[in-house]
Amino acid sequence: MDVLERHYQTLKNIFTFAIANSKQFPKLNVDDATRICYKAKLFDRNMNMATFDKNFVATNASINGVKSPSDRELNRYEFIELMVRTAKSKYLEPKVHHELYECMERLIEKDLVPNIPQVEGAAFRTTHAYNSIVNMLLFKNHIVLRRLYEGVGVESQAQKNESAAATTSKKKKTAGLPPGSKY
Repeated sequence: MDVLERHYQTLKNIFTFAIANSKQFPKLNVDDATRICYKAKLFDRNMNMATFDKNFVATNASINGVKSPSDRELNRYEFIELMVRTAKSKYLEPKVHHELYECMERLIEKDLVPNIPQVEGAAFRTTHAYNSIVNMLLFKNHIVLRRLYEGVGVESQAQKNESAAATTSKKKKTAGLPPGSKY
C-alpha cells in the first residue's frame, strides 16, 4: 500500500493523460488500456494479451451488481487495480520479484514513467486555462456564453410562462370531453 500512496499522483497523471486521449472520456476503455501496455512495453512472455484481457475482465467485474458486464471501461481506481494485477502477472507470478510492492515499484518506475506521458491537472489548468488569453476570450464572448448557458438546462422565465400557457390552453380544449377522446 505504501508504494501506491507514494506513486498515487504519478498513476493519476498517467490516467489523466490516457483519458484525455480516450474516446470514452472520462473513462478508459479496453483499447486505451491496451495502448498503455504497448507504450510501456509490458507485453512479453510473462504478460501477453490473454493475461492482460483476463486482468482487465477481473478488474472490471462487479461483485455487487452495480456495473453491467458489458461495461468495459475503467475509472481511476480500477485503472490502479489493473496496474497492480499487471505487476503481479508480469513480475510476481514468474518470480522475477518476491513481493508485490517490489513488482509495483518496478512497473511504475521502469515501465510506466519512462514510456507514458503524464498530465498534471492543476498545472495544466494554471498554464493553459487560467491565463490572460483565455480570460480575454471569455470576457470578449461573455454575452454569447451567458445566453448559451441560460439556454441549456436553465429554463428562462419566458419559457416557463410559455409552457404554462400551452398547458392551460390544452386543458381548456379538452374540458368536458370523456377521457381518452380527442378534441
